[in-house]
Amino acid sequence: MAKRPDDRYLSAGDLARDASAALTGARYGGPQSMVATGEARPSSGVAPAAPESALAAPPPESGGPTPPGAGHDGGRGGRRRYLWAGLGAAVLVAAIVVAVVVLTSGGSTSGPGQLFEAVLRPVPDNHVTGSGTAAVTLHGDMATVTVDATGLLSNASHPMHIHAFGEGICPPPSAGKLYNGHLAISTTDGLKYYGPMAAALTLSGDTGMGSMLAFSRYPSTGDIHYQRTIQITTAAADAIRNGNAVVVIHGIDYDHSGHYDMVLNRSELDSAVSQDATAPALCGTLLNPQSVGESG
Repeated sequence: MAKRPDDRYLSAGDLARDASAALTGARYGGPQSMVATGEARPSSGVAPAAPESALAAPPPESGGPTPPGAGHDGGRGGRRRYLWAGLGAAVLVAAIVVAVVVLTSGGSTSGPGQLFEAVLRPVPDNHVTGSGTAAVTLHGDMATVTVDATGLLSNASHPMHIHAFGEGICPPPSAGKLYNGHLAISTTDGLKYYGPMAAALTLSGDTGMGSMLAFSRYPSTGDIHYQRTIQITTAAADAIRNGNAVVVIHGIDYDHSGHYDMVLNRSELDSAVSQDATAPALCGTLLNPQSVGESG
């Protein structure tokens, strides 16, 4: 690729040899290849074998002309060749590094991944009798989420979320406030403890903030068996790894009427629905089971 033909390699073999040597930190010190120069001429038959003396370049005589590419032009030609060889080696190494990064990046779902589990317990003050478990397996920013729960209100949608960036815990009884004279914990009462929504565990489609209350795309049963692989943000994945993420299933039957009603008034998240529909029912912090075992 050098501008001056005299600064270029005489053969592809020389380039490959120098690049290979540069990769190992070595430097080739042998003679360069000799190749034919000048205009090509048609041959009338099989060319006779070249004499053995023609296969090697004779050493230059003192004061005589220097063979092209032999590296006697003040070292510039040789330095340029090694410069290009080093550059080629650097490009090759960079390509290898990029390939390794791509193969080990968060987009891959191969391998066991990182497992985080949560025991889902009833949120205090909200009159919930159900229970459940949740698990998240991370491959970079891809999360395979499993949720199993029983004992919740049947025939009603239950928004399910991963919350993060708070204290990484579920709300204690002291978080309860009076609503229509009833002590309960609303979604916003719990934000201080489990943080804002980081991912919506919908059955299909979007998992962002726009689907936080997409009731039609959440499980509508008292016994939930859910599994889905979703893309989450890097910040949410880091929060899970740091033990600062919580799985919450929303929707309570506060007065055990068999449906969501206005016993607690309207939801602070959406005045069109009752607070029963958005209040947290089950909650559990996601933790690495190995870390829990070591700390215990």
